[in-house]
Amino acid sequence: MTGKDSGNPETTELDALYEELQSKLQRDRGVRGWLRSRSTSKRLGLGIGLPILVAFGSDKFAGWSALTGVRMLGFVCLLTTSALFALWSMRPLHRPPPKLAEVWGMWLLALAVPIGLALSSGEADRHDALDSAFDQSALHCFVSGIFLTLPILGFWRLLARTSLGNAQRTIVAATGAALATNAVLHLNCTLTGRVHLLSGHLTIVLAFLFLGFLYWNIAKWRQIKM
Repeated sequence: MTGKDSGNPETTELDALYEELQSKLQRDRGVRGWLRSRSTSKRLGLGIGLPILVAFGSDKFAGWSALTGVRMLGFVCLLTTSALFALWSMRPLHRPPPKLAEVWGMWLLALAVPIGLALSSGEADRHDALDSAFDQSALHCFVSGIFLTLPILGFWRLLARTSLGNAQRTIVAATGAALATNAVLHLNCTLTGRVHLLSGHLTIVLAFLFLGFLYWNIAKWRQIKM
């Protein structure tokens, strides 16, 4: 809009709103827009399909013959729990936000599943908890797990119809992505002792839970300041 209306404050505000709308529409074109336009079930399938491909496509995957029933059961439990978090983070925008009790219940579940799998492991650790070789293996799983969780989280947020600024959904997605990484490690890691699973695998979930709480509190503080 130009001419004599260009100095009108209302016209200027409408121009700004129009430009913002055009910018958002432009961002939603291409692959990102196509992914977000899929149904919730399809987006969930794509989101869970990524860690499945990583788990079975890894060069550390020993093959189907090496899979035990217990290891496969643990993988399924972790992946199913991860899928619940993914579904929650991708839930339609018209759905009401979850209650506080539901939030705490989901986070307790995120800790209960990997802890339960670790404690139910029938194998003893190959190294003493203070042995340097054990510490290195746990640290290796933790660091590689952090780097694996980040792209899974990024892909899930690409599938979500809300921005990264939506703190609650972002925290849920981060926790679910960490559980998905735990599923991948559970299938491919050669160490299955209790102490290793707790120190090398569970700590990935704890790290993203901590970052999630930190991010949530920062978001709440910003809202208060505004």
